[in-house]
Amino acid sequence: MDGPPLSFARRFGEAVAVALVVLILYMGTGTRAVATLPPPATPLDAHVPVLPVMIWFYLPGYVCLFLLVLWLLRDTASFRASLFCFAGISVVAVASFVLLAMPAPPRPALGTGGTNELLLTWLYGFDPAANVFPSLHVANSVLCAGIARQLDRRLGIVAWALALLVALSTVTLRQHWIADVVSGALLGAAGVIAWARLRALSGRPTHSAA
Repeated sequence: MDGPPLSFARRFGEAVAVALVVLILYMGTGTRAVATLPPPATPLDAHVPVLPVMIWFYLPGYVCLFLLVLWLLRDTASFRASLFCFAGISVVAVASFVLLAMPAPPRPALGTGGTNELLLTWLYGFDPAANVFPSLHVANSVLCAGIARQLDRRLGIVAWALALLVALSTVTLRQHWIADVVSGALLGAAGVIAWARLRALSGRPTHSAA
């Protein structure tokens, strides 16, 4: 049963709390990971260029996507369902990181003259070169875009465009293989389906009229 609407500050606080738990699990898995399987490389991976400028979609763009869907999730039932699905796909991804431990793509040598390169160097130092299959970055982006599309059709288009750019950033920054992106997208799509069913059970319409 739906409760009273939650303020944006309350939704933001709860979402950040769940995200921090997921981050701790992610980092704990990544820092202890030992690759036991070969990388899921395909012939296409060798032709993907390195584009440091995509760091702006991998980091700020990713955060903006979360904030957009958080703003749209105004009713309590839909918001709590989204937290459940976010946590659920995170658990599935972490289990895959442990059971299907694969190495990340080789990271390129970077210059130190530009902001893009400096940010990418920081990312490589912070994010373990593990936890690749599936891409949790892509899974979360697809989940957010799918939810946004069902809540607001116009903003949903913006969300999907941003999710596509986030997905492209994961391969052009050498954070993931193409196979990681595909598996992450499928995981995120499963999360969207689960969210829609949970929302329907609460009596909310599946799609927005907007």
